[in-house]
Amino acid sequence: MPAAALEPTMTDKFYITTPIYYVNARPHIGHAYTTIACDTIARRQRMMGFDTYFLTGTDEHGQKIERAAQAAGKTPQQLTGEVSAAFRGLWDRMGLTYDDFIRTTSDKHKQGVQALWRRIRDNGYIYKGHYTGQYCVFGLGWARRTLSRMRAADGNGAGRKLFLQAVGIPGQAASALYRRA
Repeated sequence: MPAAALEPTMTDKFYITTPIYYVNARPHIGHAYTTIACDTIARRQRMMGFDTYFLTGTDEHGQKIERAAQAAGKTPQQLTGEVSAAFRGLWDRMGLTYDDFIRTTSDKHKQGVQALWRRIRDNGYIYKGHYTGQYCVFGLGWARRTLSRMRAADGNGAGRKLFLQAVGIPGQAASALYRRA
């Protein structure tokens, strides 16, 4: 590749983001690793002349956070405020060069999500429907296999830690919880 092709132009932009970290616990080495990796890449891109934007932050919603707050004897807002500050404080002490630290509870984030939602809705990508399935609280996602298939696969779930909650979308209360230690 010719050297001229590697030189950035005025329109070259580079965006990089870490995961938005769950604040159900303090930062650990895995969080630091991914953030340092992103910081290293962002610094290199800046040195090469690219208009670089490095985003990091915290995700402050979900059942994991609610449960962690209950276990700590705090409200979710208290816990998320403390742990999010610990993340940001650590990144600052390490001298990381992020451009923005987003919190999913911030007004800026809420306004951005609402604008995106309106745009998606206005373009016809949101429709009313119904979905029922097994949701894994700890895996934070819909289980890909049914509970009965999982039980059949390993002798009724022996030795497997499953936290599956049967839920209906939209707006139905949880109908079952399967827990196997």
